[in-house]
Amino acid sequence: MTQAQTFTDTRFNIITILVASFITGVISQMIGNEKISAGLTYLIHFGLISVIFFRDFLR
Repeated sequence: MTQAQTFTDTRFNIITILVASFITGVISQMIGNEKISAGLTYLIHFGLISVIFFRDFLR
């Protein structure tokens, strides 16, 4: 934690972050859906967001 970490800003990294943010927003809109039970909605939301943001660990 005391060492400086570097992050290379590449076009791919920026586009990936923008796409992941967009998908997260779209998935978050699912929470207000009254056709699906709240528990199932939160479970689906948590699973999809986990896959999006932890995709590097799943490889």
